[in-house]
Amino acid sequence: MPSDYGDEAGEKLFDYLLRFGQDAGKYAMAETANRLSEAFRKARTGISSPVDYRTDEAVSSEAPQWAKLNLKDFADLPQYDSIKEVIDASLDKAGIDHDFYSDKDRTEFLLFKVDDAPDVNDVFESLEHSTQKACEEVMKVRGVTREQIRDMEPLSKKVEAARAASKAVNDREAREIVRNRIETRSL
Repeated sequence: MPSDYGDEAGEKLFDYLLRFGQDAGKYAMAETANRLSEAFRKARTGISSPVDYRTDEAVSSEAPQWAKLNLKDFADLPQYDSIKEVIDASLDKAGIDHDFYSDKDRTEFLLFKVDDAPDVNDVFESLEHSTQKACEEVMKVRGVTREQIRDMEPLSKKVEAARAASKAVNDREAREIVRNRIETRSL
């Protein structure tokens, strides 16, 4: 079970999702796991490789030494402190200097060295995959499949998703029609 992960972060993710699943039900657990996984994925898009500020062979004195990553997507999830502990432990295990910082608006950020951005990205990618793996394990323990959870989804959410997909297709088709008209006129 949790020992299958071979590391503390996997165990903590398993415990986090199991606790949440017991408290809020099967659907809420899967939804939270998806939101957590998506938060890790979105965070990775905010982490880019460090910019090369070198001029000649010297490093510019204006080069930033630290980067910050907004943790709003994580802070909006239940039991944010547990998630923060997982992130902290995983970054410590990877040997990445980091800290958590709250600004005057109480927005929390993860601070890390710019040079460590690729490593932070790797840690978040690993946590994203560990979240999905932990969710699958919890569903096994709870005796439920993703299909059953999908079927438990409220009809209003299914309708909302269908409308969004339909709108995206219509918007894409409308752009294609406009582009074809412009191309036809330019010929």
